[in-house]
Amino acid sequence: MNILQRFRWQLSALVVATLLLGCTDLEPQLIGVTTGDEFLAQFQANLEDNPAQAAFNVIGAIYNSVNVFIPQDGIWALGTHSSDEMQGPTRGTDWDDGGIWRVLHTQDWDPFHRMVGSAWDGMNQGTARAYAAIQLFEDAGAVGNPAVDQAIAETRSLRAFFMWNIVDLFGQVPALDDEGNPIVLTRAEATEFIISELEDAVRNLPAKESYPADQYFRWDKAAAHGLLAKIYMNRNVYLGRGFENADMQKVVENVDAASALGYRISDDYWNIFAVDNDSNDDADSELIIQIRNRDNVSQGGPSHSRVMMTLHYNMKMGRPDFEPWNGFTTIADFYNSWDEDGNPANGVTTDDTRFRDSRYFDDTGVNNGFLIGQQFSAAGEPLTTRQGDPLVLTVECPLNGATEANGVRAIKYQPDTDTGSADLSDTDFSILRYSDLHLLKAEAMWRMGNSGQAATLINDLRATRGAEPISAISGDGQEILDERGFELWWEGYRRQDLIRFGKFLDDWTNKGGRSEDFRVLYPIPQTSLDVNPNLVQNTGY
Repeated sequence: MNILQRFRWQLSALVVATLLLGCTDLEPQLIGVTTGDEFLAQFQANLEDNPAQAAFNVIGAIYNSVNVFIPQDGIWALGTHSSDEMQGPTRGTDWDDGGIWRVLHTQDWDPFHRMVGSAWDGMNQGTARAYAAIQLFEDAGAVGNPAVDQAIAETRSLRAFFMWNIVDLFGQVPALDDEGNPIVLTRAEATEFIISELEDAVRNLPAKESYPADQYFRWDKAAAHGLLAKIYMNRNVYLGRGFENADMQKVVENVDAASALGYRISDDYWNIFAVDNDSNDDADSELIIQIRNRDNVSQGGPSHSRVMMTLHYNMKMGRPDFEPWNGFTTIADFYNSWDEDGNPANGVTTDDTRFRDSRYFDDTGVNNGFLIGQQFSAAGEPLTTRQGDPLVLTVECPLNGATEANGVRAIKYQPDTDTGSADLSDTDFSILRYSDLHLLKAEAMWRMGNSGQAATLINDLRATRGAEPISAISGDGQEILDERGFELWWEGYRRQDLIRFGKFLDDWTNKGGRSEDFRVLYPIPQTSLDVNPNLVQNTGY
């Protein structure tokens, strides 16, 4: 299927999604199917009756494409497993999967890697749906209707988001020209197109509070400003040149614009990732872009995956039906970086609240944050491995041949133990939040030569998180990179940060040496090269 055929297929799927008359949710409730002129007339009638609802029914399919960030594999894995903060060790035959997790950590992937393909397909699907929606609005003659113009701004922002992820991971982006013909944008072309789309769309995006309460996940002005801040910060990487003050000033301006819309650093870090993070004040102040999860509906993957993927099989949190997967761990280098006395041999000691939190321990037997040592049940009983040995989690963990207890586990999102299914959770996932932008502003100030103000911004965040202040920022900006790791661990952007600081190819625990330079980009999946002659494989693959 070539890219144009795929876009046409997505348009057909979107036609079905548009027939959800009166539906305020994202789950299909199909009541009829029409095609061609009949369909277009029906859609125009829906616009006349309730333009806001009719427009939202169309773009709901595009929001659903963001759900590809839910599973533990795919695009999230490409940004996390390839970095210095996570690995997927093989334990006997468990988690072998043909070596797909190991090669992410050692950066030895190829064009046939399953997660490379699923990430590419997921982002291109979202792009296709956005193109189709815009075409539908134009064919209906609806441009100029305020509700439709707002929906088009959302659509363009979402399309920019999908395309940005493709730019960041793969470096070239399938697109359509003005006549609807398939083309491929270079990394530089796509970057400039994305920036222009967001800067134009932000004018028609509302503030968050203008949306209905049950549509809190929709993208507001701050979403566009936040994406622009991240793109301008990484623009030098995408254009293959040095950092420029003009880009850094744009970072500052866009972060300030998000702040002016009411976003701020949360007072309580762990409330951002709590089960009620669709409604508590700390999450509301931080979460700019999020994926809504609910404990009774699957939105494209197991929304409990962020918990199940790391806990040992026997860490059931008081729910006999919970079956954790005993998978991913952090690595020794990243875990030891938290130690404040500089000597992790005597144990990692820190007052940083982002490292560990015990508020849910009495209910679940599990802390939030990094888990090490003897583990306990929700009833307070020491747990064992399946072989009957004490379940004592260790810092050391080989990538291949690990035991059941090897590796520091990490819980970012509060386990939801009050669900109808072990796979589902009511905890929303963060895609972009304000503290990320705050640190981008600090980095921009440092890159423009204002190291003192950058340190002040970092210390503002550290004070809120209970951490000791830094005294200065070194010439290579390591303190900024470290702080981004402390604040944003396992949220999916570590690879991007390491590339920007020139450290992505470095050696770390279980990696096995410095990687080849071309590994800063993933390969174009071979299946896509086979059907789209406009694509050219990235160098080195």
